Amino acid sequence: MKKEPSSNKGVAVRKRFPGFERFLSEHPSSVETRGNLSEGEFSKCHEQLCDMIRVLLLKWIRPHNSTEAEQPHSECMSKEGKSHVREFVSSIIDPLTEVISSGDPVQFVTRCDRRLMKYTIHPKTGPDGALTEISVLGIKVSRQEALETAFLLFNDKYHFLTENAPFGVGVADLDGNVFLVNSVMVDITGYSLEELKSAGVAVNYRNEKERKQVIEALQESGKVRNYKVELKRKNGIIYSALLNIDQINLAGLTLLVTSLSTDSNRLDQQKDSRQDS
Repeated sequence: MKKEPSSNKGVAVRKRFPGFERFLSEHPSSVETRGNLSEGEFSKCHEQLCDMIRVLLLKWIRPHNSTEAEQPHSECMSKEGKSHVREFVSSIIDPLTEVISSGDPVQFVTRCDRRLMKYTIHPKTGPDGALTEISVLGIKVSRQEALETAFLLFNDKYHFLTENAPFGVGVADLDGNVFLVNSVMVDITGYSLEELKSAGVAVNYRNEKERKQVIEALQESGKVRNYKVELKRKNGIIYSALLNIDQINLAGLTLLVTSLSTDSNRLDQQKDSRQDS
């Protein structure tokens, strides 16, 4: 069952991306409409979806500032120490603003002093409900833990964005660790999110060579557009698909956002029409 968006969050987010909202109204996610997209429409919607995911992940994966400020250093704090403080302050401003305005705890991940840190900001209020104190707890985390945290928070608030896409959507890292797939991707591959997290992206390919070719194409141009490939479902059936893949870099973390379409009849028709012309 799809998770419905909260009315305020859903409307507010979708208004920030009118192109994607208009696309969804013209191409509702249903069995009847899947695969009816032209290659141009598929690529354009994929790009808009990548922009949304990148922007919204910035709520929890905060960018770090590695530039050194040109100012004298005091004897009581080293150059590296000051850099760490600057990075922390720059990363905490937006989450802190959200805590003050909402009164709710906020989590985020950032890279400080070459370490990935997960912070939780807790507000404390007095008897009258007024904010009296804010505490910040930070722990060192691995890349996997950092991304798991970010996508747990992303799915909690913005799951509806990927669910409304009329094609398969997945997010993984360069090592093939999966963090997000929508229901269309589950239907196409036959694998649940938990199964893909356990097995990794490679399980969808007929062999490792084909996945290596996709990664090489991605590394060559930084993105993949309408890449035709044959994949394997959980039940062993081989099927033709189109892939669009973009890289998102956040706080030193690289994510791959993949959109997948499986309308082989449309692809063959477009190929024939190009040959005839």
